[in-house]
Amino acid sequence: MIERWIGGETLSHIWSVLRSLSLFAALGFLLAIVLLSAGIGATRTILTEASVTGITIEFSGAGEAWALPAASICTPLERKRPRTERGNGVCDRRGYSEQSGPLIIAWREGSRVVVQRTDQEQLALTVEGVPGLADTSRIVVDRKTWRSLGALTFTGFAVLGQPVDDGQTDLILNGEYEIRERSPFLASTETIRTGSLRRGETASVVDLRSRVSALQFGVLTFNEEDRAIRVSMVSETGRIGMQLEFYGSVDPIVIAPSWVDRALVSPTILALVSGLVVVSSLLAIPRFR
Repeated sequence: MIERWIGGETLSHIWSVLRSLSLFAALGFLLAIVLLSAGIGATRTILTEASVTGITIEFSGAGEAWALPAASICTPLERKRPRTERGNGVCDRRGYSEQSGPLIIAWREGSRVVVQRTDQEQLALTVEGVPGLADTSRIVVDRKTWRSLGALTFTGFAVLGQPVDDGQTDLILNGEYEIRERSPFLASTETIRTGSLRRGETASVVDLRSRVSALQFGVLTFNEEDRAIRVSMVSETGRIGMQLEFYGSVDPIVIAPSWVDRALVSPTILALVSGLVVVSSLLAIPRFR
């Protein structure tokens, strides 16, 4: 019937054109799938949410400050006093002098702080490279004040937890991370891989080439659920991965998405595969004669 209306020669020509277009479309879909699955030119960022009892931060840049309305400031003594009693205060009198009051900590480039939750559910900060404070000064904030502080923000390089050893208390309690990528061929960012952080691991985001820590933009808050430090971070973009260390490991492992991850979870790649299947089915239609 169709051949009567159009003509066999014309129909054959139309079929040839459609077949050529389908072939070019199939090649285009296939090329796009390969490029996106390989992650060529893609930039990556990692989002981390964790509950910890210890985090180490090295600040990048200046201008950030933490305002503490009430704190105990333990300043290390030049000469220790081993024969002195410890005392009942927050600071150990054998190695520290103690002052109490409001404090504003002005962070600068290279400032370091170890943030800990104590056994008494206090917030403890051990600082280095901070103007106006001696290195290894320890600042302790009671639980009530800590809860009222709200968010403590930072821009710098962070390590969650410490390698597990006997007596180690700076731990990851739980957490999760999300690896997102943006391809130069797409306008949107896609979640490529997710994972969990487990108790006792040490976690940081690193550059895949140099294995040095990547810059993080983070927030610390009091976690009501487990009375610990809640850490929310997003990393700078780049060729980065999540580095994990755990008790008994010889070398840290670095987790980064592979082409399999992209192919299985990327909505764009799945849509392209569907398009390739449709076009391939068109190529399978027999030629009109």
